[in-house]
Amino acid sequence: MIGALYNGLSGLDSFQKALNTQSNNIANVNTVGYKQDTVSFGDMMYQLGQGKGTSITTVEKNHSQGDLKVTDDPYDVGIEGEGFFLVSSLLGDKTQYTRSGNFRVGEDGSLETTDYRNVLGSAMVPLSDNDVIATDTNFTKFSPMFDKYLASQAVYSDTEIKTINAKTTDLSTTVQTDDISKSGQGYKTSGIKLSDVDKLSASYREVLKKYNENPDAPSVASIQQVQQYTFNPNELNDESDTLKIFIDNNYIQQQYEKDAQTTLNKFSDKISAIPGLTSSVDENGTLTITNLIPGENKNINTASLNDTAIVDEIAQKGVMGTGQGAVDSTRDALKLAVENAGGKYLEISNSVVRYNTEPVSNPEATEMQLKLDKLGLAVSPDAEFEVDNDGIIMMSQDDSKFVVGQLAVVNFNDKLSLDPAGANVFEKTELSGEPYMATGSVVLHQNTLELSNADLATGLTELMIYQRAYEANAKSITTSDEFLNIAIQLKK
Repeated sequence: MIGALYNGLSGLDSFQKALNTQSNNIANVNTVGYKQDTVSFGDMMYQLGQGKGTSITTVEKNHSQGDLKVTDDPYDVGIEGEGFFLVSSLLGDKTQYTRSGNFRVGEDGSLETTDYRNVLGSAMVPLSDNDVIATDTNFTKFSPMFDKYLASQAVYSDTEIKTINAKTTDLSTTVQTDDISKSGQGYKTSGIKLSDVDKLSASYREVLKKYNENPDAPSVASIQQVQQYTFNPNELNDESDTLKIFIDNNYIQQQYEKDAQTTLNKFSDKISAIPGLTSSVDENGTLTITNLIPGENKNINTASLNDTAIVDEIAQKGVMGTGQGAVDSTRDALKLAVENAGGKYLEISNSVVRYNTEPVSNPEATEMQLKLDKLGLAVSPDAEFEVDNDGIIMMSQDDSKFVVGQLAVVNFNDKLSLDPAGANVFEKTELSGEPYMATGSVVLHQNTLELSNADLATGLTELMIYQRAYEANAKSITTSDEFLNIAIQLKK
């Protein structure tokens, strides 16, 4: 009977702890990313075949996936799959782990949790002088002065993510038609100069897209198409004389005017008036036509003087390069066209070291800055936050996108042994082992939060079971006490 008292007492203690655990689950039914606790009971020692009560053997976290809820906050990020975000402790002395992805921007511009822990990941590599290409070296950040979009491209390789953004000043306020003294030497009107920039910027965007498709391609510069024809000035002496050339299904022709050189100059100017081409002619009558777009070939042929064919002396075909070389050569041509239109060109390339999708142990991670002014990318700090399924963070400002970091997501060999530290964070233990990179095995969702996996219906049901079990154990104690009283009365 004394044993029955202690058995009942062990039951009271165990079910009291179970009640506490289950009530904690119910209390956290709306806690973002919360993982419910599961109680396991076990019987205690036996003596002469009789049990000596019960105890709680383990209280373990159930790390099953919680439901994902779509929100209106772009800084909300939910994890689909097994993994944890890395965050710093409040004191900054250690790394902690959480499933709660309701982030925000801190006062200093870093990505934080709602309780001021820094979210960790791969931060943007600091800019170097080679990352900024500008007409004027005094300008190193995008400002309202550079308000015209030229190109913006993200380039993904196995080891890094790079964004390339190019802008120009408002060319409509600076472009001017060339002085007539430049006739025959690449003479262009203001409208054609703007058209040249448009064509070259479109070409640059295409080159950047190809670069993203194969960023590891060998660096080979693109070559511009150049063709030359020599017309005999001595055969240009009256109004019946005519110069002709066939360019992209159109005949360009020039009647004799004033003198041979004037006629050749005007012929050259008509060719330069074709967007994407420039032409010059010397005193010997040698006409040089250059395609401003590296790698592109226009159909240029059938040159003639008074219907007598003139064979091109140099036929340098445009050759499209590959890799960084193609990017550089096309960019240089675009920059020159912008400057020819009186504008200023500014391009900034920035990068983030990419996390390997392999399960690398103990990945390096640091706090991530989101303000573009602090990163040296733009004068204005404001930008829109974007994160993709791999955790790559982009900040969008106008038509430009800048990569600024990648969220680190890790997992553990024994996540059941993680130590819950409150505030939705866990800490590693010797049993949990070291964290390893889980980027390749999880999917991150923006505008999404993972809800608590605590089931209210199950929790309330178990509460009633524990309550009844508690009452039953209390009854076993009172019953044992009554038996003892009877035994004592019998001895009297």
